[in-house]
Amino acid sequence: MVILSELIPHLDCRTQAAKALIVSSIDTPSVTVPIEKSQHFHPFDQYTAIESRSHQSRFLPPQSLDDPKFFNLAVTFISSCTLQVETPPNPYNRTPEVFQREKRIFQFLSILLASTNGSKDVTAVAGDLRFTSNPPVFRVVYSKNKILTVLDRLRATVLGSVVRSASTKTSDEFVQTIFAFMSQTQETKLKALAREFVKTAPTLATTLLNFVKSKETDWSRVASDIGGDGLIYDMGCSNDISTLASMMTFWDGMIDTANTAQLNLDADAIGLLCKFAFIVSNSTLFLRTVNRLKERSEKEVAFSCYETLRHMAMYYEGARNLYEWVKTEPYQSNLHLFQFAGKDPVSDDDIETICNGNSFRHVRYDHSITPAKMDYLTLIRSRSDQGGYSIHPGRHAFTTRYPALYDWESTNEGTPYSHAEITLALNILHEGTMTGDILFGVSKQCCYLCEIWLNRLNDVYDTTRLIIPSSHKKIYLAWKLSGIRDIDCMVISKVWYKFDELVQNVQYKHPSDTLIPLPLDDIDDIPLRPNELKMIVGISKHFTDEDW
Repeated sequence: MVILSELIPHLDCRTQAAKALIVSSIDTPSVTVPIEKSQHFHPFDQYTAIESRSHQSRFLPPQSLDDPKFFNLAVTFISSCTLQVETPPNPYNRTPEVFQREKRIFQFLSILLASTNGSKDVTAVAGDLRFTSNPPVFRVVYSKNKILTVLDRLRATVLGSVVRSASTKTSDEFVQTIFAFMSQTQETKLKALAREFVKTAPTLATTLLNFVKSKETDWSRVASDIGGDGLIYDMGCSNDISTLASMMTFWDGMIDTANTAQLNLDADAIGLLCKFAFIVSNSTLFLRTVNRLKERSEKEVAFSCYETLRHMAMYYEGARNLYEWVKTEPYQSNLHLFQFAGKDPVSDDDIETICNGNSFRHVRYDHSITPAKMDYLTLIRSRSDQGGYSIHPGRHAFTTRYPALYDWESTNEGTPYSHAEITLALNILHEGTMTGDILFGVSKQCCYLCEIWLNRLNDVYDTTRLIIPSSHKKIYLAWKLSGIRDIDCMVISKVWYKFDELVQNVQYKHPSDTLIPLPLDDIDDIPLRPNELKMIVGISKHFTDEDW
């Protein structure tokens, strides 16, 4: 008899040979963390590319998960398992909200300051409206998911002068000035919208035209005299054409304008396109025509086109709302003071100052040190051991339930960074001059972790209430903890709660009625017979002398 460890002294090679011979137990380095005998392990759980060790080492030391550095690993697991951790609110809900108009205005300002749709260019703004202070203050503070560049600050300065120009302009003139600013600073976003519209609009135009010609419904009595319907109806009367023919004229005009905007994006083209989009998307004629389409493929094209229309219409509607807002008191009399103020992430010393001034507990995180990439089952089993619940499924069950876990080893968590909303809130806390209700606007909806953090801040901070936009309930990698422990603890707690929830949603299902038991763990080594040595000789041809 020959012992495998004697024949192949190199541990890595012995591991490969054992796998090739379908050997389940090989001699491995000793471990100190014991495992309960009742724990079930699927054979597929024995080896991973991350660690080829026995399952006895698949646990972290007790309480180690309490270290905040494991927070990002939990976030990575959640983002790999689900796109949205909770159901977001319905964006089409028409229930009146407090500060509804102001929320839309600040969101519009944040979108104007975000020149691209990239994650680093996400912009958060907040209104600093202290008209009764001495001197009065009328400004909008803003932050991004990055350090502000000179170009970012220059763009904000120009937009500030555009907003102040409302004092001497009519509504149409101001709207056109906004579009002139957009054509210079948001060319990439606007051309992308025009391209997206051109992809679907001609096909939908043909479908709508065929539907109109079919005379399926009597449309002579459906046009109202308000909103988009009224404008379309008036145009039809002025040109002695039917209401639906008037709507198709608007549609053809939008297609021609979008084609022009793709090549030469100027203020006139984008202004006309957004205005037409506002008229058509607010027309019940358009919506009712789309709802009467028969084919599913036609409806899908129509819905995609409608979302693009709403996006373009938002710019026109936002510019009009902004003009009406600054022309009312007390904003109009203080409009000459209006300006934007950019804010970068605060330092650890600034956060310590915030904590000392508000009786918060401060913690310094070393974000340069992250735990080595580990198998997600190690994380799951360690967490279940800490939380006191049992985990029976193995790797196959988890990857079946959450297929993205197949790519776990290649997932890059990235360097944690502060999201724009958190950066802005910390600056507000550090300055300490803004109190009461503070309206926030974000160019993209808040993520799930930012929403938790900001809501927790409202619970523990008495002098200020942040009115934040709704969240899309998504979790992103590399979310940076702030250093205010009284607030961060809520985020950490919620993350592990969602982690436990996702883990416990996976159930073990064996594909067969026959369960083949695993080898006992007390088998130290495996003797090889002479005829089996011939197989080893064949395997050895695949290794170099250095490997052996």
